[in-house]
Amino acid sequence: EEAAVLLERLLELEPSNAPARLALGLIHERAGRLDPARVQYEAALEARPEYTEAMLALGLVYHRQGETERALTWYRKLLSEQPENARVHYGVGLIQQESGALVEARESFDRATSIKPDLVDAWLALGQVEEASGAYTKAAGFYETGLEYADEDPRLLYALGHILFTKGDWFGAKGY
Repeated sequence: EEAAVLLERLLELEPSNAPARLALGLIHERAGRLDPARVQYEAALEARPEYTEAMLALGLVYHRQGETERALTWYRKLLSEQPENARVHYGVGLIQQESGALVEARESFDRATSIKPDLVDAWLALGQVEEASGAYTKAAGFYETGLEYADEDPRLLYALGHILFTKGDWFGAKGY
């Protein structure tokens, strides 16, 4: 919270400081305060309309607030300008996954990992899509690939342990 206070002081002096607005928005978002985060992201974009990081953050907040069409609008705009942006493909994939469009989600996550192989969240999401489809071996492979980039990621470790347990490999699961 000390960082938020300092950023608010800075913004009193420089209200159009887009990076400071983004940083304050991220603090709010991580604390679960989505409305204030949204206000900061929108202000960052007002100050700097083509600010990619703020667009991504705003799209994510729209998604988390249930405004998926609004989130998709931001993501489509970004993809038209930056078709090689892995995080945008990941964001689109999350919305597709949530809506049950697993084939499309898989394609979006796969595209994200092909652009940015160390995007661990996309490997986790790929595994979740495969797991939801009953393809446990493929899911485990995606979790293992994610662990190559983040060997201590608790989400991946849990997911892989869960898959192994589900497949009946209790001894293998014990290691996770």
